[in-house]
Amino acid sequence: MVTAMNAEKLLKAGLAASLLFLAGCKAGPEVTAEDAAEVALDDAGFAPADVTSLTSDAAADGDGFTVSFHTPRGVFTYKISSGGLIEDRKYQKDPQSAPVESGKTPEDQAQAAKQEEPQKETKSENGEKKESKKEDQKKAARSAEEETAISLALRNAGLAESDVTDLNVSMDGDTATVTFFYGEYFNTVQVDVANGQVISSLIG
Repeated sequence: MVTAMNAEKLLKAGLAASLLFLAGCKAGPEVTAEDAAEVALDDAGFAPADVTSLTSDAAADGDGFTVSFHTPRGVFTYKISSGGLIEDRKYQKDPQSAPVESGKTPEDQAQAAKQEEPQKETKSENGEKKESKKEDQKKAARSAEEETAISLALRNAGLAESDVTDLNVSMDGDTATVTFFYGEYFNTVQVDVANGQVISSLIG
């Protein structure tokens, strides 16, 4: 038979267990600065060894972290929420981040480039003329909305049209999808032409 004292003890133990359970549910998992950095690097397609100046600091608004790092392609800045979601991403082209060939200084590379220029000059001129004609034909066929979408997409990536290849744009109402290659990286940018805003930007 359970006495009154034992019943009271059992009741208190049950209440304590319930409170602990509720507290655990309310707290929920939160990412650390290292977790936030890993999320940002995975999204950009880089390993920690491939980047420099990697920082992961508490966000100014107190929710999550601001992650920033330099790559051969430029500077990436991410806002990662406390739940590990990407709330914002920014990319800025940085010429100083260009990779240096192993065993060569920038001066060595510049000298080697000068020696190769005379041999490539004729081929380059012919190639530029052909590319120029193709680009002129493409631009003539574009609508004003398509030109606006391309301008917004390239500005978001910190690039000029001359920096990219295989530039294409398709319209679906007021939404445009702009695709292009920057080096070996394939970029897809969705743009709201009516509002002049970039909806999404994917690399890879």
